[in-house]
Amino acid sequence: MKKVLLAGYYGQNNIGDEAIAEALTKELKRRGYEVLMLSGDRVTSAQIYGVTAYERQRLPEMRKAIQEADFVILGGGSLIQDVTSSYSLWYYVGLINLCRMMKKNIYIAYQGIGPITKKSNELLTKLTLNASKKLWIRDEMSINTLREIGVVKPNITLSSDAVFMLKPPSRDRVAVLLAKAGIRTDDGRPLIGIAPRRWGSEDKTGAFARIADECINRFNAKVVFYAFHKETDVRYINEICSRMTNRAYIVADSYLPSEVMGMMGEMTLNIGVRLHSLIFSAKMGVPLLGISYDPKIDGFMDMLGMSPVCDYKELSKEQVMPAVSWIMKNPFPVANMEETISRFEKMTIQSLDEILLESEVEG
Repeated sequence: MKKVLLAGYYGQNNIGDEAIAEALTKELKRRGYEVLMLSGDRVTSAQIYGVTAYERQRLPEMRKAIQEADFVILGGGSLIQDVTSSYSLWYYVGLINLCRMMKKNIYIAYQGIGPITKKSNELLTKLTLNASKKLWIRDEMSINTLREIGVVKPNITLSSDAVFMLKPPSRDRVAVLLAKAGIRTDDGRPLIGIAPRRWGSEDKTGAFARIADECINRFNAKVVFYAFHKETDVRYINEICSRMTNRAYIVADSYLPSEVMGMMGEMTLNIGVRLHSLIFSAKMGVPLLGISYDPKIDGFMDMLGMSPVCDYKELSKEQVMPAVSWIMKNPFPVANMEETISRFEKMTIQSLDEILLESEVEG
């Protein structure tokens, strides 16, 4: 049985990155591969995914994991960027080059690239990625970023996001999960999901609170907040709820990403800042409104043939509620979205087929 090492921002309590880990692990296991993983919490990752996990921040552990594997997949997320910090970019570029030094093939797949703000980081990315034969990139905007910084040698394929391989649990299981969170689905009230995040220096707690209250007052809806990054988002959501006049629900327990996706699939509408909240919604065929805090939101919405409802800096009840009202009163073009999502699903599987074939050829 061949061993594949998955590397990314795994084991960090971020549902989006964990969704990538869950999707890739399940699909690789289904195909008969043994999965190893670099993780920030190797004990939890090993328990959840049934993998052999190694500490992602310790060089001896990284070297051991790479040595054990037949090949490596750097599997998705917005990893090669320097907006959160240059360290993120340096870490993943360093990992790529460490694999090459150890003579192990590394496949860079399902990646969102950028923003890269420093010229030195652009040069480092250019030199590292131009040494690849092929790249599987998540969206057209990221491909354009690569071209702009001079990554021209590899064959670049549009791969979409690995999460499109993920499947939700049964609706019966989802109903149980929602009931445990205190959310009834049998009383005829609309369910509106919101996946916020704190970004930059502007305080948007009041804006989110006013949007949530307006959804409840105008549509008799239940508002469900989803915490995609457990520590930071839970604190932020609690701040938002403290400024509301109505009661909201919070989904913040340790659910599998596929379970969160299933729960979001029962919503009438999802409003998301977090990218993977929008991907979950689209995957489940639920109307969605995206709030752009990063080019990756614009890139994904563009691939759906849509635009964000507003920029994060402009977030307000006045910006968002007209779109919410329209969706609540009019048919949403779900059929068009489902056709696009079906195409994305085929792209993700095809990309993995290509990676595994390349790994066999390159040995």
